[in-house]
Amino acid sequence: MKYLLDTHIWHRAIDDAKRAQEPLSPAVLRLIKDEPEQLAVCDISLLELARHLADSGNPESVCAAIITHGSAPLRVLPISPAIAVRSYALDWPKKGGSAQHRDPADRLIVATAMLHGLVLVTEDGEMHHRAPHWHLPVLK
Repeated sequence: MKYLLDTHIWHRAIDDAKRAQEPLSPAVLRLIKDEPEQLAVCDISLLELARHLADSGNPESVCAAIITHGSAPLRVLPISPAIAVRSYALDWPKKGGSAQHRDPADRLIVATAMLHGLVLVTEDGEMHHRAPHWHLPVLK
């Protein structure tokens, strides 16, 4: 395993309609096609995707089927005590400001990538902005 998919990337990777609206980069498409065994998601991404799918009007059974099918080829990484602590301790000022980025899911995803030594696959501007400070490799 080499790469951790951010929730938004994972959602688009498994949802043709979403991907048609918001195409993935050629590098990410190649990674998903050629190296699926190298991909992981943080377990918080399951919750985030369930919320996105339910908010789009999908019934519970459809949400469950999409998440089960979409996570099957991936490794789902659990939140450990070390990840929880790193997540909370991240120095993450928002772009252009001093206030800290407080989204717990984003923090858990970043901490998971850091502690597992993975490349984070994301298009999130806040993550890209701060990644060099953390020495976190990011693929867009």
